[in-house]
Amino acid sequence: MALQRYRVVHTDYTTAVSTDITEAIDINTREGIEATIDSFTLRLTRRGLRGLALDVEDTIKIYCGEGLTAPTDLIMDGVINNIVYSLSNKGDTYVIGGVNKLEHIMHNILPAPWRVGDGKKASDIVEYYIDWINDINKHSPGISSWVDIGKDITPTADPIDYQSNDKPIFQHLEELATDKYTGAGPFIYYLNSDNELVWKARPKDDAGSESATIEEGVDAINIKITYGVYDVINALIINCGVDFNGHKITAHTINSASIGKVGWKWKYVAKTEFASNYIASHTSGNVRDYARKAAKAWGQGLLLKLGAPRYKVVVTVRGTTSFIKGNVYKLQMQNYTFKDSNSYYNLRLTNMRHNFSAKQGWITTLDLEEDEDTALENL
Repeated sequence: MALQRYRVVHTDYTTAVSTDITEAIDINTREGIEATIDSFTLRLTRRGLRGLALDVEDTIKIYCGEGLTAPTDLIMDGVINNIVYSLSNKGDTYVIGGVNKLEHIMHNILPAPWRVGDGKKASDIVEYYIDWINDINKHSPGISSWVDIGKDITPTADPIDYQSNDKPIFQHLEELATDKYTGAGPFIYYLNSDNELVWKARPKDDAGSESATIEEGVDAINIKITYGVYDVINALIINCGVDFNGHKITAHTINSASIGKVGWKWKYVAKTEFASNYIASHTSGNVRDYARKAAKAWGQGLLLKLGAPRYKVVVTVRGTTSFIKGNVYKLQMQNYTFKDSNSYYNLRLTNMRHNFSAKQGWITTLDLEEDEDTALENL
């Protein structure tokens, strides 16, 4: 196994002086596509601190990699928000905690003043918010280096009406990521290792390519599979697309047995291809009737999954940055059979944790789950 290394770079908020922290006891990071804060912790001894004065609002960059040279794979670009000092008979330690840069600065508050006539698409508005963050940070002491947030934004199709009172930018991003504004299903967003805001449609399928397979005994050190009922959905509002005149088509379907047990649990989903596929092969016809019937049949199959037990899996692998948050991966087992009698299952990567310690080296933990898209793939 290649030599595993880490690099932690501390930058003082007031002086902008950067210093490497070289003797961390352990390093932990957490990042994901869900509404949880991407965070990090560093645990240091007084000796490991080497007289370095750390303070809240200082920045921390964490890199991990393999080989003899300093690693360049950035896994966390964050800001310190708490410092905990502990004293015991084993000595004193400092735990440095914080959140990633994106989580920190996305609490800037802005309005949403756009009307359809302004010609702004959801992707245009997301780009505007990032440009605003970069611009305002040019004039903020200590964080002028934060003006380099790049953009990997997937364009959306149509201008939107998006108006609201002032609220944090991350709330704008979450709202703009819904199908109501993208018109192409739910989007996800995160800060990648190139310091870019990725804002894209939630991937549905990765074609079962070999690089997208996690195999027991090959890739994974440990695997924990939980089978249970999570976030039951038993009623759907389905966006089926638009008809020949550009008018929206909507369908509804329910699982009455599930509703009788747990009450109404609604979800809005986009399957605009029901109409677009029909229009692509017809010059006229009752696209509205076709799309609604197709959507109801599809929705019934989905509700059978969303109202039933599903899988959540935690996989531990050797340290790596090769996994992409939000993507779908095929979990291949040897001795475990999933409920459909297959030894493999499609699951979405929702959260990823990195841990580096002297005892274990670099370990990556993956949280995967069966959501509505992968549930259909697994039918």
